[in-house]
Amino acid sequence: MKTDARVLHTKTRIREDFISLLNDHPLNKITVKALCDKADINRATFYRYYEDIYDLYEKIKDEFISGFLDSFFKMKNMTMEEKLRIFVNEIKKHASLVHALSKQNDSINFTSKMAKNLYDHIEDEFRLLFSDFNEKQCAEAFVFVISGCAGLVSVWVNSGMHTSSDEIAAMLHKLINNTLKRA
Repeated sequence: MKTDARVLHTKTRIREDFISLLNDHPLNKITVKALCDKADINRATFYRYYEDIYDLYEKIKDEFISGFLDSFFKMKNMTMEEKLRIFVNEIKKHASLVHALSKQNDSINFTSKMAKNLYDHIEDEFRLLFSDFNEKQCAEAFVFVISGCAGLVSVWVNSGMHTSSDEIAAMLHKLINNTLKRA
């Protein structure tokens, strides 16, 4: 069933205004009333789509992770550097959301959830790179690599993304390659 254009418009407005509020306030300080005032909707409209502010937050976060990873895994026959370039450009495209999520108290959970979903998809490939590691060591090596990548991207986003996305992608590629070569 096709969703009504007005519903899509309303949900988009709620989400955009919520992200704007998240960039200025911690999640636990945002109220439904404040969001409804900003989005110029009534509370009944908000509650038609979401249980509360935390439900909205989780849905936005989960949809971002799911959409992001879906697009990442559709990249067949690309080099790692090309994938990283697309990855960084997607981060830049959703910079306001990524910035808002990274400022919240659960930013570590957000990064961990994204990393876990990523690892579930590339676990076999990663194990080949670390064939002399047992399962636990392989998972720990992945955490090491992904934490470095997440840290670099987080600093880039939170500092205003002045470095070009191509430069960040190239740096990520070089750091990952050098780490994996030494393994």
